[in-house]
Amino acid sequence: MWRAVAIVLAVLALLWALNQARDLVVMGIVACFLALAILPAVDGLVRRHNLSRGLATMLGGAHPGAAGGRPGTSPARTIRRSVR
Repeated sequence: MWRAVAIVLAVLALLWALNQARDLVVMGIVACFLALAILPAVDGLVRRHNLSRGLATMLGGAHPGAAGGRPGTSPARTIRRSVR
């Protein structure tokens, strides 16, 4: 009998903890999705413009539309043109 009570209390404690951590779990899932979404842009910047992954992530993640929304145009090329 006491074992069943302990199991029920443990399940209730686990459900309470998951409910408390729900926002954190959602933010983690969204962060993983966004990381996967910018991965092709980061890989392209690293390969084409020989940028470090950190700088490429900053450019690709902070401004995914920095290329003017045109496919095939990299943000680094657009930034270089605007600096000249």
